[in-house]
Amino acid sequence: MLILGQPGTGKTVIAQHIHELSRRPGPFISNSASNIPEHLEVSYFSGHARGAFTGAQDDQMGVIEAAHRGTYFLDELGEASPRIQQILRQLLDSGSIRRMGEQRDRRVDVRFIAATNAPLNDMVETGAFRRDLLDRFGFFKIHMPVLADRRDEILVLVDFFLERAADTFGLPHRPVLSERVRDCLRIAPWPGNVREVESLCKYVAVHMKPERQIEMADLPPEFLTSLGELAIQRHDRSPSARAKEVVLEAGGNKTKAARLLGVSRQHLYRLLAGNDGL
Repeated sequence: MLILGQPGTGKTVIAQHIHELSRRPGPFISNSASNIPEHLEVSYFSGHARGAFTGAQDDQMGVIEAAHRGTYFLDELGEASPRIQQILRQLLDSGSIRRMGEQRDRRVDVRFIAATNAPLNDMVETGAFRRDLLDRFGFFKIHMPVLADRRDEILVLVDFFLERAADTFGLPHRPVLSERVRDCLRIAPWPGNVREVESLCKYVAVHMKPERQIEMADLPPEFLTSLGELAIQRHDRSPSARAKEVVLEAGGNKTKAARLLGVSRQHLYRLLAGNDGL
């Protein structure tokens, strides 16, 4: 399977989720193609036998064998060298590995997932990426949209990362965001995608004041700058006006509108009725 998308869109998270859903008993092992040592590519993937080369003092399994009955995730596939691309094509074709210095093949059962933000089709045309390797993925591709195109997920992600940050930093409770802050987070551009959401939540958790909800002044200055005039225009309006606007954005779907606003459906109805109280 191949996961495509800009940096920070959650490609690694999706790969881990696919592994968990598969209930494969083996481990989830991940690495980046840019981190594989040059000239040791075969040993990295397939392992080696003792004495296979200078310094090989013990038998060593490679990452593919280590991921047997599990998942191997290779990020930054577009950074793979020609040698790595050749090895991967052979592995995907044969379903087996041969340790350096051995004469027998070892069958492996591994779910292989790769990810990249590189334009692989363009790279094929220029000769930078092997067509036969790209073809091995067939139609098993997931395209991860940028977070700005998944706005109904933003507040869900914020709540998740705030909960995680609270646990990480030993906070007595999860930071509570004001309605104005939640609305700003929903309309923010998020050029850093999911990774930027996680970073902001860590910042908020570190800088939160006890017994006080998070207000606009508690957000990172760089983030506030990125909001620009759009946030000012939005927050000159009443909560009721914003609620009506979001319902229009959601095509009249009040359940989706409530999710976008980060409020309950009952709260949304109160806002639409002109009751701006919480």
